[in-house]
Amino acid sequence: MRREILLFSVLICVSCAGLWMAINFRQTQERSFNRAVGDRSAFQRKIQTLKEDLTFLESHQKDIDFLKEKGWMFPQNRLIAGEFLERLRPLLKEVSYQFEPESVKELKENVSVKVTQISFETGSILDVEVYAFIEALLNQFPGILILRDLTLRRQEGEPHYIQGTIVVDWVAMGGEV
Repeated sequence: MRREILLFSVLICVSCAGLWMAINFRQTQERSFNRAVGDRSAFQRKIQTLKEDLTFLESHQKDIDFLKEKGWMFPQNRLIAGEFLERLRPLLKEVSYQFEPESVKELKENVSVKVTQISFETGSILDVEVYAFIEALLNQFPGILILRDLTLRRQEGEPHYIQGTIVVDWVAMGGEV
């Protein structure tokens, strides 16, 4: 009789342990399945977002190439800009320029641009030289420029010397606000 009770007790304990392990296994598998389903949904959302971004990039490739060529995607580099301006110097008899400190302007939420104002003082005998300088500056500058002010003054007397003031904003892809 003792043997039967002992065997019955062991059988009950083994059955309880097996049941507990089966329940634990089921819960573990259910958690893993739910995590996999959630990960799959997140990946599908990311893939959809990437597809939409790729479609946008493909449809705006011409604009992106223009911005890339003009230096929009790269940080503003005053040394490269200074070298470019030194190459333009022979177009005029006299030119000096000054870079103002960079500022960050927020256009809308999470969209900002870096703006550096550049002021030029020019001098030349012919106004055509000043216009050629401005055209080269706006078309070839390694960045995007917005003309803010252009003032030309002709000095009285001989020779008629043209003095000019040019103010541009150098705009590039944003920074932190």
